[in-house]
Amino acid sequence: MENRMLSEYRLFAGLSEEECQAVLGCVGGWESPAQKGELLAHAGEELAAMGLVLEGRVDILSTDYWGSETLMARLGPGELFGEVFAGQGVELPYDLVAAEDCRILWLRPDRLMTGCCEACGFHQRLQRNLLALLAARTREMSRKAAILSQRSIRGRLMEYLSDRARAAGSASFELGFTRQRLADYLAVDRSAMTVELGKMQKEGILRVERRRITLLTLPDSHRA
Repeated sequence: MENRMLSEYRLFAGLSEEECQAVLGCVGGWESPAQKGELLAHAGEELAAMGLVLEGRVDILSTDYWGSETLMARLGPGELFGEVFAGQGVELPYDLVAAEDCRILWLRPDRLMTGCCEACGFHQRLQRNLLALLAARTREMSRKAAILSQRSIRGRLMEYLSDRARAAGSASFELGFTRQRLADYLAVDRSAMTVELGKMQKEGILRVERRRITLLTLPDSHRA
């Protein structure tokens, strides 16, 4: 995996590479690799540090009593996980799993949010960046709630695909999920979802080309 400089990530926005390395000394950050399928943290554990995905992707999975998994989120480079629970002495409510080979930067939130003895300006910048990322995560949770508030499979698909198109700034975009993971994310049956996608394609609502989706003009019969 190609290593990017820390200054390229949103958490370190506005900092030079030298300042990034200096602030890691303040907060005691460390890197570690993870292989695809590796369990980074298990539900019920207390997480000591939060993670920043440097390379690869990490899945947040919720598993019910019977072992059925729900994909809560898939995080890519520059995204945080465990930031709410790390260092709080509370149990993690979900599993964290490497969706592909990853490189993770671990950070102690107590040291990150407490100004260092030198009161360095770049430490304060890192704190502001963290708050901005937390706000973005809150928006993402709100979007997920809007998707799951739809009662039908079609409703959830249309809400999700509309959101993806807005994020991509284009009517054509990559899903980023396998069909099974998309079904898990939408909390629907994979077979039923696939059937619904086929119907929507026949009705001219969208076009499916492997993992690429292109949204088309919505027919009048489907407009509110």
